[in-house]
Amino acid sequence: QISFVGTDLDKFQPDDLAFSGLDFADLAPDSAITVLGLPLEDQWMEDGQQYLRLMSFPTCEIVFSYDADQENPQVESLLIDMATMEGPRSLRVGDTFASVLNRFRHSEGQHDGVDTEVLYGTEESGEFGVATYGMDGTTLRYGLKLGDKKVVMNLYFTMNTLTEIFLYAAE
Repeated sequence: QISFVGTDLDKFQPDDLAFSGLDFADLAPDSAITVLGLPLEDQWMEDGQQYLRLMSFPTCEIVFSYDADQENPQVESLLIDMATMEGPRSLRVGDTFASVLNRFRHSEGQHDGVDTEVLYGTEESGEFGVATYGMDGTTLRYGLKLGDKKVVMNLYFTMNTLTEIFLYAAE
């Protein structure tokens, strides 16, 4: 569904966290391997209190955090920079800015007259849509509450074309 008006579209929601068989809401290392195959790289980093694991696949990169015993993985981020993975609302790297904007709720907020436009909601509430326009490109950011955490999706555009999709768990 697309809309030029925007206020008749749904906000960013939990259903929008699925990408080609991966659901960010409950993503785990085993499910990533089941869907994507073995990672090309699998790197572990430790800071004394927890571990981070970066899994690089041909189509994306996923970061998980683990406790001090290397147990209880939690997804931290998912980075997609290739058109091979389809996201929510048929979202893909390579889409135009206008086509992406018209698939998510917009037109409810204010433009600051410089470079930021609130599409709906507030970042403080955790449920929001914001467009930032700049010389280097445009970014669309959408957030939602998922239980006790917030999830943010950043969409980066260069020359009006979606070049990167970045989802992460926010505090």
